[in-house]
Amino acid sequence: MRERLFVDTWGWLTLRDRRESRHEEVRSYFQEALQGPGSIFTTDCVLTESLTLLFKRLPFEKAWEGYQQIESARRNDFFDVVWIGRERFDRAIQFRRRCSDKPASPSPTSRRWS
Repeated sequence: MRERLFVDTWGWLTLRDRRESRHEEVRSYFQEALQGPGSIFTTDCVLTESLTLLFKRLPFEKAWEGYQQIESARRNDFFDVVWIGRERFDRAIQFRRRCSDKPASPSPTSRRWS
């Protein structure tokens, strides 16, 4: 099974904003991941949040350019978008309920930090 790269909001912002301290590292990693078709994916929720923050952080022209680059890459199948939607959200909530005895993420009360 091939490895897949999930790009979260931080990834999209760092990829677009050269002022980010790890911009070059993320850009290089992203370019490498593009070599394997279908190896990059994100969600519609992540894209929405990313674009909102791009337009907040950057001048409109730069943010619009960032949107166009992301949209062009999506249309040309450089990455896959998982469309969340109501049905998937409901399934995620059901799964969360079934796992009620498990922490959602590590926290100081659920895990020892050493």
